[in-house]
Amino acid sequence: MGHYCRETEAFHLVAALDMTLMVPALVTGGVLLWRRRPWGYVVAAVAGIQASLYLLVLSVNSVVAISRGIAAAPGELPIWGTLMVLTFTTTAWLVRACDAPNKGIEQNATN
Repeated sequence: MGHYCRETEAFHLVAALDMTLMVPALVTGGVLLWRRRPWGYVVAAVAGIQASLYLLVLSVNSVVAISRGIAAAPGELPIWGTLMVLTFTTTAWLVRACDAPNKGIEQNATN
């Protein structure tokens, strides 16, 4: 009973963090980017980095808990790893793309 209770509490904590921090930040960044607002790049980049780190922590903590016999392997672990790679890649692309307009402005200013 105690093991089940700990897993349920952990799930509720992850779900609460997802719904109160991750989803609003990612949706806000996405909407602002969709509307081509300058703050969209800032919010989406910060939210993407936050989401990547969050997924990394979830994955690493799950692997540590499994290896120590504290918890059974969660079914979400492969999804977290995949989402982490996709989120990190997309965020890196966004941050890299943010630098591209600045290079164009600098080149035009020197001509």
